Amino acid sequence: YRSVAQPGSALGSGPRSRRFKSSHSDFFLSLNSVTVSMSCSETHFASLNLVDYTFPQIERQVNKSPFLILPVGGIEPVGPSLALGVINIVTERFAAALSEHFSVITAPLVPIGSTIPFKAFGGSAGVHRDFLVNFLMDCCNCWFFQGFKRIIILSLSMDAMEWGREVAKRFSGENTGVRLMTLQEDERFRRLCHVYENSGASAGRSEWGIAALAAYLCPDSVRVLSPDEDRSSPRSLPESFRQWHRRGKDPEKMRKLFPDALFSESPGELPDETTGKLLFASTLQLLIDDVTPFFTVEDNASR
Repeated sequence: YRSVAQPGSALGSGPRSRRFKSSHSDFFLSLNSVTVSMSCSETHFASLNLVDYTFPQIERQVNKSPFLILPVGGIEPVGPSLALGVINIVTERFAAALSEHFSVITAPLVPIGSTIPFKAFGGSAGVHRDFLVNFLMDCCNCWFFQGFKRIIILSLSMDAMEWGREVAKRFSGENTGVRLMTLQEDERFRRLCHVYENSGASAGRSEWGIAALAAYLCPDSVRVLSPDEDRSSPRSLPESFRQWHRRGKDPEKMRKLFPDALFSESPGELPDETTGKLLFASTLQLLIDDVTPFFTVEDNASR
């Protein structure tokens, strides 16, 4: 007998505990036959957020489904047209959608990552890698002590792979574990971006994907540049970025190489809401397929 996260099984009587009414796979398959008319307010999900429930409710849920989603964001510039909170908003929405689909608990968003190299851009901030690793390890240790068995760390931050792999490596036991899911480093996400971007680019750009997701999930965070604001700086070249990364990730050099951060578009070239909705549904299905086998634990592994 195995403990498996069950789609549609509500936690209880909490403020977000309605049942999941339709399968995301059905939604994904029917996207092309519907008119996209959702507003930003209609993209909220009935997630089981840890902070909305009492500790006895949480303990009962852990006994039924010992899985947790931990979203980690970042205050980092995706581009001059996007608010600094875009990474946080999009990450939190994906976590909420996964929580609703699997009826598992999601932790509150960790709003700051380790992207200190972006500090040359106004408002951007981060913490050192070791600090973030230790912080996340302390949190995961607490949750494992309480009976959680599997934790998904979900992040769209640029440097997520560097600190995320370290955390996952520390919890590599047979019955408990941490898995990192980061769209920035996922080649499948980049391929989806390439398909939906339809711009003739040689490869999909994850930063374009984040802009598309923002257009759908939080359109108020997207500001179209006026012609006089457009500096027409070149798009970020992957090889230039890799060289900068290998040579120490100097913040000032980053600002000189990429003055508009990692995403630079002319007015009118920003992704629209319809494209963002399609990309969100496709990406969510990828995440669901990846999470499903991980959110399965043998019964003899439960406490």
